[in-house]
Amino acid sequence: IFVGDRGMRIRYNLEQLEAEDKEGINYITALSTEEIRTLLKSGTIQLNLFSKELVEIEEEGVRYVLCNNPMLEKEKTQKRNELRTKFEEELYQIQLAYKSRQIKNESNKEKIKKGNKNKKLVTCFNSEQIDSYKYRCRKLQEQYKMQSFYQIEITAEWFYLSRTLDFKESSCKDYHKYKDSSWRMNK
Repeated sequence: IFVGDRGMRIRYNLEQLEAEDKEGINYITALSTEEIRTLLKSGTIQLNLFSKELVEIEEEGVRYVLCNNPMLEKEKTQKRNELRTKFEEELYQIQLAYKSRQIKNESNKEKIKKGNKNKKLVTCFNSEQIDSYKYRCRKLQEQYKMQSFYQIEITAEWFYLSRTLDFKESSCKDYHKYKDSSWRMNK
């Protein structure tokens, strides 16, 4: 029996052998994140199976032993929180730009009410501006992989953000859905 971690690629090397050369060879290795995602999508495993206790699953002659690594979980939680903080800081800059433009639009409306005849005064968002804010938010979500955690809606009237998944204790083993800190910036 060969035992190895992700970096040793034992499984990959063994899979390159001819069938007769593999006879009698068994191996134990860790799954990559992508392999775990594939198993999740196929329904072979579920996130709630990752716990402090060992869980064994066998499918198509492959035995999977699932467990939670508390040190890795702590590292990933810390990294996820750092990414979330960076994401929220950058998102806040987009929101400030939106709010600034919104305030400028309102100011321009007041100027027109007071008799200003400047035809270049912008008094509302156009579809290109809204699309630009949406695009920037979408790219930011993709960059930080936050699509599952935030719902963002932007219109000419408001910039709406809601957090859809909990970050506090979230890890590979358990996500708790909730709607928290929903807020909108509007007139």
